[in-house]
Amino acid sequence: MPSVDTPVCDLQTKRFEAEANIYENVAFYTISMDTPFALSRYCGANGVTRMEALSDYNDGSFGVAYGVLIKEFRLLSRAIFIVDQNNTVRYVQYVKEISEPVDFDAALAVLQNLVGAHSIIQPAPSVTTTTAPETPATTIVQGNKVGNLAPDFQLNNLAGQPVSLSNLRGKPVAINFWATWCPHCQAERPLIQQISEEWQGKDLVLLTIDIIGSQPTETPANLADFMQKNSYTFPVLLDINREVTKSYGIKFTPTYFLIDREGIIREIRTGPYPSKTALEESLNQLLSK
Repeated sequence: MPSVDTPVCDLQTKRFEAEANIYENVAFYTISMDTPFALSRYCGANGVTRMEALSDYNDGSFGVAYGVLIKEFRLLSRAIFIVDQNNTVRYVQYVKEISEPVDFDAALAVLQNLVGAHSIIQPAPSVTTTTAPETPATTIVQGNKVGNLAPDFQLNNLAGQPVSLSNLRGKPVAINFWATWCPHCQAERPLIQQISEEWQGKDLVLLTIDIIGSQPTETPANLADFMQKNSYTFPVLLDINREVTKSYGIKFTPTYFLIDREGIIREIRTGPYPSKTALEESLNQLLSK
């Protein structure tokens, strides 16, 4: 990228820092002609700790090797390279105008295919909907797959009141895992608020679980501030130790688990619903179980 001290590069760096905090087995580097001092200052001021900022200031050797050096301006053009574990370049994206942002979604889709389900932030493009097998209750095992008995948990809400899944047995439950820093979750919150308000009188429990600590800024205080600023009142539980997130095998946000009255997982959706109609169709199917 050209320089961290420009708006588009700032956006790009923060976005990929968010990705780097989630993809545990991927090394993220941002490379520019900024001096090491400038990069250190920027990273310190913006909390960039997971992604490594590298300087090509000395001789521009990276820019030459990867074909991104703009010699007359002594800048690197904007580009993305994805290299697999065998050092084979698997994806390249050159941006024609350095003032334009990269195509995050296209690059991350390739990355997801390479590493598999090892991410929390970026939603997958598909939804899994399966009916649990008709087997005796004694043979149903606890787990995080469709047809499993959903793992029990007890988490506190923002008011400090405990909520446990086992106490909700007998009611269908829709669980939405999310985080305030996730752009897809942010865009989906108005829909969640709408569903929370419109479905209050129906026999459904809607729970959202915020993955506290999934980024340094994801704290109970910041979550409360986010809810207040947006006038959101939907139920939100705090997974402070991320134990519930781990037990449910969450790799992406947002992720939904639809659980029937017997505590059986009936549907798992990774990524936001495309519309209110699509979400309500799944909820109506859940209520019919």
